[in-house]
Amino acid sequence: MVRATFLLYISTRLVLFATTATPSVTVSPTTASVRAGATKQFTAGLHNVSGPAAWTVNGTAGGNATVGTISATGLYTAPLVNPGATVKIRATAGNPAVFAEATVTWLNPEPFISSLAPSAVNIGTFSVTVNGKGFNAASQIMLNGAPVTTKMLSSSALSFQTTISTPGSATLAVSNPDPGASTSSVRTLNVMPPVTVTVNPAKMNIRLGASHKFSASVANSSVKTVMWSVNGVQGGSPAMGTIGTDGTYTAPTVMPASNSITIGAASTVDPTATSQSAVTLLNPVPVIQSVTPNPLAYGAQTITITGTGFVTGSQLTLGDTVFPTQLISPTQLTASATLSPTPGGLLAFHVKNPDPGGSSSNLSVVPAGSANPKVSYLAAARFLEQASWGPNASTIAHVQDIGFDAWITEHTADAVQGFQRFLRQSGEPAE
Repeated sequence: MVRATFLLYISTRLVLFATTATPSVTVSPTTASVRAGATKQFTAGLHNVSGPAAWTVNGTAGGNATVGTISATGLYTAPLVNPGATVKIRATAGNPAVFAEATVTWLNPEPFISSLAPSAVNIGTFSVTVNGKGFNAASQIMLNGAPVTTKMLSSSALSFQTTISTPGSATLAVSNPDPGASTSSVRTLNVMPPVTVTVNPAKMNIRLGASHKFSASVANSSVKTVMWSVNGVQGGSPAMGTIGTDGTYTAPTVMPASNSITIGAASTVDPTATSQSAVTLLNPVPVIQSVTPNPLAYGAQTITITGTGFVTGSQLTLGDTVFPTQLISPTQLTASATLSPTPGGLLAFHVKNPDPGGSSSNLSVVPAGSANPKVSYLAAARFLEQASWGPNASTIAHVQDIGFDAWITEHTADAVQGFQRFLRQSGEPAE
């Protein structure tokens, strides 16, 4: 009986205690330091109060971009910029509501450098972009351990400009100040001598209308591209010749006032770094493709020569004979010529171009003969072998012009006249 009474007493006290316990909320951890953009998980302990807990940051449900945000499960994300005030995380539950708070200390992010652009520079004044993360307006670039004027491009990029006059290497780091001061790992910046450009070949003879590819080597720069020019004009001109981005120079078809041309290359990184090649333009080698009329007639006439590589001063020649020649175009000449009979009835022509780079064309053989022959060349030659002391180019052409009968008549008259002269000279009467 005593034991039953005692157990009843204990049960009554436990029920009375349970119905009179104070509801409460706890937040863990109660303090935390969180770097910009980083997260921290908070948990809410509910005691004698129903949940779930509602989370606020500085009184704003779910927080905001200024003081940071917090999820329904208590995951806090710190703002990217210093909020400039104490941050309070609160968990609230129950009705009437009870709550607990945690204090957050905002810290600057830890800076990290992923790359430098460019990773190598030349002595003098230059700019470098530092890529990475954890950067903000207070971030400071340290060059060889000393701060330089820093420009924030974004949370992942900073830039600076400075002047270095000695080749070598420099160290770069990014330092973020308090709260939560930290410095990134060091990156090395290569500082090279001035950019140099070399054009190959340094000298070149190029004939009009021809092409040649030049090359340019760029030293002390990771960028190897150049800008090409002719006589200082980027890309050149029709009068002086043109040059492509790959260095292929095409000479003009007409000789300019000066046949000395300068091919230039300038670094695209440093246009003051240049190199030149001295080009001497030469007249082209002429080529005969056709001669008209074909066949040619003996006597005075105009000859037209078609081909390539003709210039002012080009001359049509036949052996040692130079004919007055006129340039019509780079592909056509005309010449005034008086042609005499030639053995075989074949004429071999050349076109000669003057200096600079004087040269002769291929040989062009053209048949020639009487304008209106009465008999063929071979027939005339055989006839003269039988009727005279032998043929030559002139007598063959003459027989072709007048025919066999006229030649016989002509030479019969000549024989009679010769016999009469003989009689007169001998004192005999001529009949």
